[in-house]
Order: sequence, then C-alpha cells, then structure tokens
Amino acid sequence: QRGVPLKVSANYIRLEVEKDRGVFEYEVRFRPDIDAKSNRIKLVNQALGELSTTKVYDGDACLYLPAQVFSDKQEFVGVIPNTNEQVTTLIVYKRKKKMCECIHLYNVLFKRIMHILLYTKMGRNYFSPDHRFIVPQHKLEVFPGYAISVDEMEDGLMVCLDTQHRVIRSQTVYELFHELRATNPRNFKEFATKNIIGACILTRYNNKTYIVDDIAWDMSPQNTFETRNSSACTFIDYYKHHHNITIQDVDQPLLISRQTKNINGVKVENMLCLIPELSYLTGLTDAMRSDFKVMKDVAAFTRITPNQRMLALRTYLQRVQESEMAQKVLGGWGLRISGGTTELNARVLPQEAIYFGGPQAEERKYTGGTDWNKAVIDNRITGPVDIITWQLFYTQRDQRYAVNFAQTITRLAKGMGCVIRDPQHIVLNDDRTETYMAAVRDNTTTNV
Repeated sequence: QRGVPLKVSANYIRLEVEKDRGVFEYEVRFRPDIDAKSNRIKLVNQALGELSTTKVYDGDACLYLPAQVFSDKQEFVGVIPNTNEQVTTLIVYKRKKKMCECIHLYNVLFKRIMHILLYTKMGRNYFSPDHRFIVPQHKLEVFPGYAISVDEMEDGLMVCLDTQHRVIRSQTVYELFHELRATNPRNFKEFATKNIIGACILTRYNNKTYIVDDIAWDMSPQNTFETRNSSACTFIDYYKHHHNITIQDVDQPLLISRQTKNINGVKVENMLCLIPELSYLTGLTDAMRSDFKVMKDVAAFTRITPNQRMLALRTYLQRVQESEMAQKVLGGWGLRISGGTTELNARVLPQEAIYFGGPQAEERKYTGGTDWNKAVIDNRITGPVDIITWQLFYTQRDQRYAVNFAQTITRLAKGMGCVIRDPQHIVLNDDRTETYMAAVRDNTTTNV
C-alpha cells in the first residue's frame, strides 16, 4: 500500500479475434502428385475459388485458412495451365490451431501492414524515410520508426509496439573512398576494406539496406549482367532505365552483398552488386560516438519524452485504422486491433536513497531525483577495491582498442576512489576460444 496511486500506460495494444475465427489447418494432397510449387499453388487457388480468398499456402502439404470452410475433406478437379492436365486436389480438415501456434502468422501479417504503410525494413525494425530528421552540421539523418511484435499474454493476444530510430549518414561509400584515398593513397584499398566490409548501407532508390561482404575492385558499372529475359545489360543502362539514375563515375569498383534464399527447400546464394555512389552509410562511427556534441545533437531526436512516445504510438494506430488495405489484412483473419494502449494501475514509491563514498571514506546520501548520472561522476564508490595486478588478453588486430581500454580504466579509477595499475598485456595470435583458454592457463599465477 506504499506510494501514490496513478494510472500508467504500457506500450501493448490488445489484438482481438472475432468469434468462430482463428487459424484452421488443412492438409493438401494431389492425384497425380505434382512437383512444381507454382502449379500446386494454382490448383489450390482453383479449388478454393470463392470459398476463401484469404489463405496461407506455401506450396507444400499445409494450408491455413481464417475460417472452417468444411469439417471433413473435399475433392476438387482442376486443370494445370498450359498443359490442360486434369488433377484432383484433396483438401482435408485437420484442426483449429491454438493461439500460441499462430504467433508467427500474426507477426507476418503485421510485417505486411508495415509495408502497406510504406515503412522500410532496416534490420529487424521498420522506419519512415519520408519523415526523417536532418542533422546538417554533422551530415546525418535520423529515421523514426517502430519495433513491433505479436505475442500471447495472460489476457490474450497483444501487440508490443515501441519507437525506434536509425541514424543514416549523408555520406556515400563513394565519398568515403575519396576521403580514404586522399589520406592514405598507398594503402587505400586496405583502409577501404577495413572501413566498408561488414558495414550496413542504404540504397535510397529503393530504401533497402544491405550488408557489404566484399569489394569487387576488378568490376565497374560498365560490367554487364544477365537479366531475367537472358539479355546482357550494363549497370549503367540498368540504373538509367529502371531508376532514371545516371551513374557519374563509370570506373568505380562495385560493392558485393551476398544473400541466401530458400528456394524449394534448397538454400541458394545470390550475389548483389551495388554502386558506391548510390550507397549511403548507416550508423555512427567510433569518432562520432566519442564526440559529445554529435551525440547531444542526435539525442535531441532519438531521446524522446513519454508524451512524445505515446503520440508516436497513437499515430501508428491511427494510420492502421485509416488504411483500408491494413484493415483488409487484419479483417481477413478475423483480427481487430484496439485503438489505444493498455492502461495499468501503478504506484509512485518514495525515492530510494543512493549512497556514495566521500574523500575521507564517509558516506554521502543522494536524494536529488531520478537522474543521478552527475552524482556518479562527482562522487566515489562506497567500497573501493584496488586492482594492482591484472592481465589483459587480446589479438594483434585489437591492440589499439585494448591499449585505449587500459588507459581509460586506469584514468577513471581515481575518480571512483580506487587504484588500478597498468595491466600485463598478453597478445594472442588468433581469437579462437582454445587460444584464449591456453593463454589464461599459461599465464595464471597466485598474484592474479
């Protein structure tokens, strides 16, 4: 009974399922058996006809419908297009799936809704390039967006919705290449590889993100590739014809992104070639993260208040309610999303005191509010322990980061009221687990 009662709102929205609706599982068989996935899908579409326009069928043996169209089994005679071969499609009712078994399907539906509302997927979340914030002094842009997931709670289905932000640099990979070539002309390719491989880039002509796996120094936009109609086309002509983009530097290398797709149960690797001058870098560099001014200016857009967060959630819900296509996706499966977030009863408890250590080992009591970051910086800890002998293990590749870490921790220790001496540096040949274990075993002494 402590504290002051108040109403709070959680970032969970109720997802209701209409009576007699849900996800109903059916088994699909063909006589004679059909191998081609595309023909299987066409035959199922013929069989269901007007019975159910909403369905999930991947061409295998399982069919999912939002209603129980029949309770036993039904046979349908269809024709394979182009060959006119008659095939009997047998659809057998299996069961109504439990709500917990439908979570994946419901998450797929909301991914579809995000695309309908023109949000762009970057990583696991969805962002709106059309509503981006510009930070011109640092050549940065901040894309607002959402993280969304459906799960079953004690009180039924809930949609967890939260605000997210993605930082995009106004700098292209091509511009970064020019900077690296100017500062490191001899080792340009080596520095370019270190800076680009593994980076996430954004192509604005389709608002898609890719991970750079390699740089093809021996390729350029003048190279040709085979199109779907088996004709040869240069990258220059492709971008001009499909996106009305004229590539300025026809001699620049290409970026390689490898993507794995599952085709008929077989994993197939697809190699994409991207143009550096059309590829924008995402995220912050280490230099930007250590720059207080940059982080402060970015935080003005990313660190939002509870009221701003609530407004963003309500804006999304309003867009879903006003979109006919989004409502059609939900309605097809008998779903209805609530117009507001979930309200809860809560209490504001008395503030807990935080104790710090003083210069003469006396305790200092802090009761200055919820933001005690400055108090941590200004005061010592209550029970400081000196670290005189310790070892730092790292690979040659990470030496710069390890040295910086050691210097930083020894410098900050004084402010905490303790002493941390310089460590014994142990450089490893590689980063395998066995190498670390052997190094720790060989260097452990009674003093460490």
